[in-house]
Amino acid sequence: MMYKTITIRKWKYIIAIPVLVFVLLFVNACASLNKSKENLQQVQNNEQVPTNTDEMPRFPGCENKSTLEDKYNCSSQKMYKYIYRHLVYPHAAKKIKSEVKL
Repeated sequence: MMYKTITIRKWKYIIAIPVLVFVLLFVNACASLNKSKENLQQVQNNEQVPTNTDEMPRFPGCENKSTLEDKYNCSSQKMYKYIYRHLVYPHAAKKIKSEVKL
């Protein structure tokens, strides 16, 4: 008789512990979801996203140009310069002289 009560107690703990862990994880997930919703609402209330812009964004140093064409040319040159400086061809591809056409 004593043997049955010990096994029943073990089963209670075996079932209760995972259920308790699941409940704690669920509550934690709900709390973090509420916090992220609150943060999103704060961002939406404080920041206005422009829906219509008259001019495209420029690279720094091109704002002082007089005409839109000069600003466009300056931004294009700075963009190409940035790409050429930061685009790295893989060393293994250089080694086997691999070329890819897009």
